Amino acid sequence: MEVDENNKLKLQFDIHTIEHLGVQMYKTLPPVLSELISNSYDADASNVIIIFDDSNENKTITVTDDGSGMTFEELNDSFLKIGRNRRKYSKDTTAKGRKVTGRKGLGKLAIFGIANKIEVITVKNNLKNVFVMNLQEILSTDKEYNPKVLVHNKETNDITGTTIILRDIQRKSAFDIENLKESISKRFNFVDDDFCIELQKFGAKPQKIYSNTKWEYITPQFEWEFPRDDMSEDQYALSKGITGKIISTEKPLSEYQNGIFLYARGKLVNSNDFFGLKTTTSFAYNYFTGFINVDFIDDYDKDMITTNRDGLTWENEELDSLKQWLKNQLFNIAREWRIKREESKTKEINK
Repeated sequence: MEVDENNKLKLQFDIHTIEHLGVQMYKTLPPVLSELISNSYDADASNVIIIFDDSNENKTITVTDDGSGMTFEELNDSFLKIGRNRRKYSKDTTAKGRKVTGRKGLGKLAIFGIANKIEVITVKNNLKNVFVMNLQEILSTDKEYNPKVLVHNKETNDITGTTIILRDIQRKSAFDIENLKESISKRFNFVDDDFCIELQKFGAKPQKIYSNTKWEYITPQFEWEFPRDDMSEDQYALSKGITGKIISTEKPLSEYQNGIFLYARGKLVNSNDFFGLKTTTSFAYNYFTGFINVDFIDDYDKDMITTNRDGLTWENEELDSLKQWLKNQLFNIAREWRIKREESKTKEINK
């Protein structure tokens, strides 16, 4: 049946979607910077240097990587295309063999959660491109926004890579890179030895972040590795390729430190949690932290990770088995922990 043009339905998008998905969802530095770091990781960078400048009222953050950079065409077709699923339109692994962490194509909006102006400088194939975006200008447009191009395909001998400068930052307090180091370190669990994040600020000691940095802030007592030696009958964990480590400490942990972090492709998908366990039933849980790699979560066609990557959408039935498995492991380990603690105390007394 032929449909009259006047009777057609159409789905429309408001430009203020950017405000809702960026400004409203990302209010703090760690998740915003984590999105930029993820982009650098996906670009096969070995080093990401983040420079914080709060020496005057006009605070800036500069994020520079030595990754593959972007051509002018890639800027248009990939970086500036909101909601583009990279895995659908390009390879799932990078040239270095890294599994791509980006999926939703919304992470770039996180920048507008803390900054009103952004400058992007990128070099690839000895060609430099530079453009700027202004949040207020974006929100004042009706349909299409055209970033201001400052440099277009200029020949250069600059090193390949990308620099993103965040300007007009809505923040009054000074940058504390030591606290940021701890927060950012918990958002990644990359296994690459050649990937380093460095935080710099004039007058402060540079802070380097590697995969194991997040454990510098605790004193382990006992550890449980996954897959465990006695997991031969744990078909769920084996079939899903689950790996990780649960750690107990000598002293109770603070609320923001205890709990188990879940990662997929080296990126946080669920913040420290006990997955519905009644932690008041045992004081053992006050001593537990650790990480579980659940890469299979990212292999589902359905996206089960919240937009700001702070949690899984546990209401999905596909995650029921994972949640139950996590609860069982923690419950059993709490029982083992009590035995280990008693044995440890006995040894100390005997000494």
